[in-house]
Formats: sequence, C-alpha cells, structure tokens
Amino acid sequence: MILKRLVLENYCLFAGRHEFDLEPRIKYGAVRPIILFGGKNGAGKTTFLSAIQLAFYGRQSAGERLTEKEYHLALRNRIHRNNQTDRRASFAKVGLAFDLVTQGEKHEYYIERSWTAGEDSNLNEFFKVERSGKKLEDVSADHLQSFVADIVPERLSQLFFFDGEKIKSIAEDITSNAAISQAIQTLLGLDMVKSLDTDLSIFRSRLLKNADPKAYDQEMAAVDAELVRLNAEKEHLISEDMHQKTLVDGIRAEIARLEKQLSQQGGSFAQARTSNVNLVSELEARLDAYEAEVREECDSTLPFALCPNLNRRLTAELEGETKLRKYRVLDDEISRLQSSLIAAAQKKLLGSTRKEVVSFLEQELIRYRNARRPANNSPEIHSLSERDATLIVEFLQNQASESAKRIHAMLAELEDVDRELRLVKKDLEKSPEQLALQDSFTELNTRNQDLGRTEEVKRKIVEQLRQVEIDLAAKQREKEKIESRLSEATDVAQKTALIQKLHSAISTYMSRLTQAKIAQLQSEVTECYNRLARKSDFVRRVEINPENFSVAVIDKFGRSVPKEDLSSGEKQIFAISMLWGLARTSGRPLPVVIDTPLGRLDSDHRKNLIRNYFPHAGHQVILLSTDTEVDVNLFKELSPAVSHCYHLKYDHKEARTSADAEYFWRETAAV
Repeated sequence: MILKRLVLENYCLFAGRHEFDLEPRIKYGAVRPIILFGGKNGAGKTTFLSAIQLAFYGRQSAGERLTEKEYHLALRNRIHRNNQTDRRASFAKVGLAFDLVTQGEKHEYYIERSWTAGEDSNLNEFFKVERSGKKLEDVSADHLQSFVADIVPERLSQLFFFDGEKIKSIAEDITSNAAISQAIQTLLGLDMVKSLDTDLSIFRSRLLKNADPKAYDQEMAAVDAELVRLNAEKEHLISEDMHQKTLVDGIRAEIARLEKQLSQQGGSFAQARTSNVNLVSELEARLDAYEAEVREECDSTLPFALCPNLNRRLTAELEGETKLRKYRVLDDEISRLQSSLIAAAQKKLLGSTRKEVVSFLEQELIRYRNARRPANNSPEIHSLSERDATLIVEFLQNQASESAKRIHAMLAELEDVDRELRLVKKDLEKSPEQLALQDSFTELNTRNQDLGRTEEVKRKIVEQLRQVEIDLAAKQREKEKIESRLSEATDVAQKTALIQKLHSAISTYMSRLTQAKIAQLQSEVTECYNRLARKSDFVRRVEINPENFSVAVIDKFGRSVPKEDLSSGEKQIFAISMLWGLARTSGRPLPVVIDTPLGRLDSDHRKNLIRNYFPHAGHQVILLSTDTEVDVNLFKELSPAVSHCYHLKYDHKEARTSADAEYFWRETAAV
C-alpha cells in the first residue's frame, strides 16, 4: 500500500485547499522512502496525522465511545476559524488517495470525508470512496466505512501511525505497561478473538432466555446484575492496583537515589543502613514465603480442624452408617438361614416336636438379631462405601489435626519474622548522629514512610481484588448452574453444547497463536533494539510473558535489567523498538507515519534512529519533525533516504498554516 496524496480543505489550521504529494520518488536509480514534514510546535504536524486517521476511520478516530453528537461537535471544531473575523468556514474536507493491490491487481483508491455546518448545531457529513476514478459500485453505501476501515484495520494502525505520546506511554513502564499488552494483543488479533468469545456467551444467554423466558428473567436478573457490579468493581480495583504500582515504583526509585546519595556521602551509618536494607529485603521475602505457605495450608485440610465438634459428629455418623450396613448384610443372611431352618424342621419333624422346634428357632434368631442391631437405626445420609468412609474418618482424625499443628508452627515463625522486620524497619527510621547526613536521612525516612503507606494501600487493593475474583467465580458458577438447568431442552442443549466446544476451541486457538507469534516478536524486538541503542551489546534478548504480556529485558550476562536502570532515552528507544518489532511481525506492507519521535533522545540515539530506523521502518515513511529533532546535521545524515520535503509554516497573525516544498533550510532542502 502506498499513500499518494492528502487533500485538506479548511481543516483545522489549514485554510483553503492544500494538497500534499506523499508518493516516494525515485532518485539516482533508487526509491527514497521518506517524505519529511518539518514544522515547529503548533504548526499542524499532529493535525496532519489526525487527518489521515479521520479519513480512514471517521468517528472511531475521534474516540472509542464517542456519540454521534459528540463526533459532530468534534468535526465542527475542526473547521478552520478565520482569525480576523472570528468566524468559521461552513465547509471542510479531508481526502486521501492511495494505491492498493487486491487480488493481484493494483488500483488507486480515493476516500474523502467532507462536512458542512450552518449557524445552528446541525452538521451534515459526506463520505465517498472511488476506485480508479469511479464511484465504488460493488460495495453498498452502508458498508463503505467497514470496507475502508478493513484496508488498514484500526487495531493495527497504532503500529504504523503513531506519535510521541504513543512512544511515551510505552516507555513510561517497560516491564508491565498496558500499552504494550494492548499492542501485542492487537497484533495477534486476540482482541477480536476475545470479542468473538464474548459474543458467543451473549448468544448462549439469549438461547437460554428464549427457551424459558420467565424462568430466565426471574433467576438470572439478580445474578447478572451482581456479575455486572462485580466486574465493574474488578476493573476499578485493577486500575487502582496499576496506579498504586506506579506510585510504589516511583517511590522506590526515589529511595534508591537517596540511598545512593547517602552511600556516596560515606559514614558508618550508610554502611549500617545498607545492611539493614538488605535484611529488610530478606525478611520480607521470608514473610511472603510464610504467608504463601499459610494460604496453601488454609486451602487444604486446615478448615476441618476449626470445627472439631462437627468432625466428631460426622465421624460418628459415618461409623454408625458402616455398622448399619454390616448389620443389614448380617440380618439378610440370618433371615435366609431362619427360613431354611424352619422349612427343614417343618418337613422332617412331626407333631408337637415340630411346633416346639420352630418356635425355639424363631425366638433364638430374633434374640440373636436384636442383640446385634445398632442403636442408631436411622436411614443413611452419606451412602459411602466402607473404604471411602474409612478414608474420610482418617482424614478428619489425622490429617486435619496435623494441619492444625503445622499452621500453629507457621504462625509462630511468621510472628517472629514480622516482629524482627518491624524492629529493623524501626532502626531504619531512626535519625543518624552524623549531622551531615541529617537532611538526606530525613528525606529518605519520609519516602520510606510513604512507601510503607502506599504498599499497604496496594496490599489492601490486592486483597479486595482477590475477594472480588472469588465472588465473581462463585457468582459465575451460580449462573452456570442455572443455565445448565435451563439448557435441558434438546435444541437448546445441542446449541449450547456446540457453543461450549467453540469456547474451548477459541481458548486453544488463542494459546497456540500467542505461542507461535511471541517467539518471533521477541527476536524482532531484540534485533530492533540492538540496532537503535547506543550500547549495541547491552541487551541479549527481550522476553515476553505469553500469559500477561509483561516484558523483561535480559542483559548480556543473562540478568533481568531493572526498569530504573534504563535511562529515559533507553526507555524511549525500547518503545520505538517494540513498535518497530510489532510492525515487522505483523507482515503488513503498510506505510508508516511518525509524529515527533525524537523529543527526549540524546544525540547518539538520534543518530541511530536517523541511520538505522527511519530509512528502514517501511517502504513509505512519512516523518513529522521539528527543527530541533531533525536539525541541519541530522538532515544531512537522513537526506539520502529523503524523497521530498514540506515545511509547515504557521502565521500567528492569520492563525493559519501554509506549506512550502522545502525543509527548514532552503540550502539543504535539495535532496
């Protein structure tokens, strides 16, 4: 795909009609991929990027959940305002032409969005699509937007059309950033797969509701309402947890800086503090380990040790049922023996002797049976085999008590470690004798207190989140039970069973797809980073967790690099490498549009991007830069890959932007 030209008319800062040639040109026998736009801050570079996104995606480009009214207001605000009369034009337009190969044939497409606005709040939007200069006839008007959006799916556009804010959002938290997770899932298409899975669940619910609407409404309404509430609470807690994690990371980075400062200032206090800090880390690790063991024990047999009376009652019931079953077997045998003996006596004996023997046998056998009848002859409740009953009794009498002993020992150890940890932390909070360290220590003590409070808040949020997840699981099980009962109708049962199989297939597909792409993505990002970083051998590999998409940077010694050890420039280079690697892994031959990507980089990193990234980022690269990002020297470095340039100039008096076919410096623009 090649973007050929962009047409702007009365759009934002661009008054009147402007047409930009975006097609890379051939110079000296080679295609030069870069079209360079120069402009100072506020000159319209971001406007240029937003115009391309608006042309492709319409309302979706302005916000995920924008209503039609809000979208029309946004379009109205993008109509150029005359600074002399403080009046807006009544019409604006964004047009984009591009070449696209479909089914082996190349066609030129032209998409155009225009809108008119009167004095009132009404706004009319028009959208047209042309192929090879003719109106697109084989796609209905209702599906034109979907057709255009599918050319460059919006979920992939963030990998090819991005600005400094996108880079910043990834750079701010390399190891567990939501932007990275979203970008990876977008690349793999997992967001669409998840959407399909959700749609299947909704369809299943509709099936069950139609099968028995009254029962469904009565039983499911409360469950669904509670699920909605719990899911909303879960999302809120996850957001709060991420926020608290960011705060904790920031405080820890500040503590590390202060501790390094104290260490450099010297003194016995700094040495003692380092020892105490290491001890705190060791004790906290032990505390976490004990807490994990306690939680594991609580998940096993411990709860049975908390109700001994109930255990004894259950044991007595199981033993009584076992005796009752044995008696019934014996009673059956005695009954058969009694019948056999009486029959034999009646057959072989005569007269009064027969009557006396039969009476004697009946009385003795009745006495024998009554003597062995269990005191408790109540009906069976549990109906367990003798083996299962014996196992449960052993479980209650032995394993539960052993669990209680273990938990008492664990809690004693836990209390000892917690007491020692509090004492060490108290020592850390004490003021030093050296006056020279007083100010640094006071600040460090304050930050440690902040860290403790923030970690406690985070811990409570995690506990709340765990409880909400438990409640969600329980409520989901309740819903599944209701749905299972309602799905007994043959037709509904078949469809719901098929949906369940589809759920399983989707889960397997997602897992296999993720595994297949993650390895390639790790390799691509590692290669991209080492090509762009100043320290080219710094990173051995980049590891991406396929479960939660968290990222770990592994250095040449095989160690995980802490986020705080990376400079701001290295973080930004990593973010660009991630976007570049994602784009390469996608395999889509799409143009790349980059807005102001060099703002926070030092000279070495800028040179590496100029030499190793921009000329190779894609077959067509539209680069939007300020004069301080691509300056005179960097422009000379970049010029062998530059097709042509535009200079966006903002007139403060007229409040409008114009464009010249040059860069900031006329003498260097002839490339």
